[in-house]
Amino acid sequence: MPLYEYQCTCGSSQNLLRPIAVRDDAVDCDRCGAPAVRAVSAPRLAVLSATNRRAHERNEKSAHEPRRYTRPAPAEEPVRKQAAACSHHHHQGRPWMLGH
Repeated sequence: MPLYEYQCTCGSSQNLLRPIAVRDDAVDCDRCGAPAVRAVSAPRLAVLSATNRRAHERNEKSAHEPRRYTRPAPAEEPVRKQAAACSHHHHQGRPWMLGH
């Protein structure tokens, strides 16, 4: 259940665990009893460990600018003497493969 902050006109605030379905409903103020409305507050990112903060930063970067990796070109396979001698290839060690 998420934690929401509610602010009253008397200046007091309170944090409550509430279901998402009722998050915007006013609650009674602890100090004066008047209705307190939900306040929009910043997430507590300073509480995150350095490792988690770096992971969030990496995810944020990848959302709009993914990293690109390039593969080196494959090395050319040497021509086999047997393959050059006949019109079709014989795969040694792989009898289930057929050359066409």
